[in-house]
Amino acid sequence: MDEQFKLFRGVRSYHLIHDKLGTRIRGMYGTIWDESRLTASCRNSQDLCRKHLRNKSSACRCGIYALYNEEIAQQYPSIIYGDVVGWGAIVHAEKGWRAEHVRIDRLWIDISCIDCTGNITKSDWFINTHQSFLCKDHLTQNIIAESKLRNYVSGTRTQEILDELSQRYTETEITLGSPFVKNLVYDYRQR
Repeated sequence: MDEQFKLFRGVRSYHLIHDKLGTRIRGMYGTIWDESRLTASCRNSQDLCRKHLRNKSSACRCGIYALYNEEIAQQYPSIIYGDVVGWGAIVHAEKGWRAEHVRIDRLWIDISCIDCTGNITKSDWFINTHQSFLCKDHLTQNIIAESKLRNYVSGTRTQEILDELSQRYTETEITLGSPFVKNLVYDYRQR
């Protein structure tokens, strides 16, 4: 079978962004995902990116990146991970691949409180530079030190964020929990 018609599974990490267009996710290198599917481009040209990906010897590194599995993804701390599928022109590497087209099948949003869990995968650097979740018990203690925190487990803002993501990414299943911790899945619609 021609590789451009094969589907490749992978994992990506994302950040939440909130702006005048609503709540969306942003890839680690800045690309904003306005919907569940994304087609790669190089210098604003999808055709040029396809050419670069098919010519694996090209010096260009364009494409949409994903890691092969959760074990590798765990090395890149985030509160949002996506189970993705890539197709079209694909270039494989040691830890993952980059593709011409990618669709997010599931977003994992880990709302476990970083203070309650003592989650060691979230380093001090991560907590200070990225969005994190705190439960209502720890929110008051940390809100002054972590003035950028806007998301917390027990508040309506978390529910609003999840509802916005479900409406925006209609092809994507939104799951509260972690892809790395078995049985850490919450049903946010039951709150």
